[in-house]
Amino acid sequence: MTGSFGELWRSQGAQNGFLGQPTSGETPIKDGGVFQNFQGGTLYWSPSTGAHSVSGDFLRFYGGQGYENGFLGYPLTQEVRIRNGGVFQNFQGGTLYWSPGAGAHSVSGDFLRFYGGQGYENGFLGYPQTQEVPIRNGGVFQNFQGGTLYWAPTAGAHSVSGSFRSLYGARGYENGDFGYPTSQEVPIRNGGVFQNFQGGTFYWSPSTGAHALQGSILDAYRRAGSEGGSLGYPTSSEFDIAGGKRTNFQRGYIEWSAARGALVNQPIAQPVAPPPPTSSAPTVSQKNAVSKAESYLRYSAFSRSGLIEQLEYEGFSTADATYGVDHVQVNWYEQAEKKAASYLKYSAFSRQGLIEQLEYEGFTHDQAVHGVNSTGL
Repeated sequence: MTGSFGELWRSQGAQNGFLGQPTSGETPIKDGGVFQNFQGGTLYWSPSTGAHSVSGDFLRFYGGQGYENGFLGYPLTQEVRIRNGGVFQNFQGGTLYWSPGAGAHSVSGDFLRFYGGQGYENGFLGYPQTQEVPIRNGGVFQNFQGGTLYWAPTAGAHSVSGSFRSLYGARGYENGDFGYPTSQEVPIRNGGVFQNFQGGTFYWSPSTGAHALQGSILDAYRRAGSEGGSLGYPTSSEFDIAGGKRTNFQRGYIEWSAARGALVNQPIAQPVAPPPPTSSAPTVSQKNAVSKAESYLRYSAFSRSGLIEQLEYEGFSTADATYGVDHVQVNWYEQAEKKAASYLKYSAFSRQGLIEQLEYEGFTHDQAVHGVNSTGL
């Protein structure tokens, strides 16, 4: 054998190397190239790439993609040994990778450029596990050992991995309301990260896990300073409540309704107005209960149940005490604010301890959280 094929064949051990003896002559192919089959593989040559061999799983894969007529074109290098017993080989249209656990797959185009930026097989993605798979709106994805690469015409190439990949799957991947990723993970305070998607943002921290925010609640969260603001990290994704949506955070919540928009640490439900007067006139005892309730509220803060109990202690029946409390003009969230401030004036509390104290006083959990949030604790 002579020429470039002869030189390459001899450099690989001639008939004693992995190629063995030739099994065909040289065959002309596209762009002035030639190939020649051997017992252990095939040699390819073109004017712009020179002579290289393709063998084993790479040759079978290469054939499945149309050999030199496919997107890979001609080989540019020999196989190169890399980590964990793997190998790669460069071609004009991409790179083939093989590892014992993943088999042979190609990486090309924007995915190959992204993969290289993350350290190829030495980065967090590891080896490819699939080929590119076409998906909605002209996009594609490709799975790797350490995550999944996504590409869309309007979003470019980005990876989704770890807890975010699990959350993304639960939300329907690219077919869900979050669409395609538009950024990589971004490190933020206290060891957390966020990642943007077309339809919202995922947040993760060691103590809260991964949660998804979107729409008006996400906008309100950003106005409040995101994870660096008063709310901290989300502790839930958005969920339905009566009349709207809610997301919980380390130090509060955001609720949304179509009528009131997104409110930080404020319930979307308006304070319940006193019931309309009945056709029958109130009794003297009921009038006295109303007067007594108003008197107490002028000088101290109460929860609804706490004020009813106080009137019962004064000797009013449960029915009259309830009537009296329900017929005063009062905002129980404001009462929670006053009660929280009163406690802090005379004693020291942790945030959770003060919430529990207000709940013990009869305030609802939301009222207690609202009251504590108003103190800045």
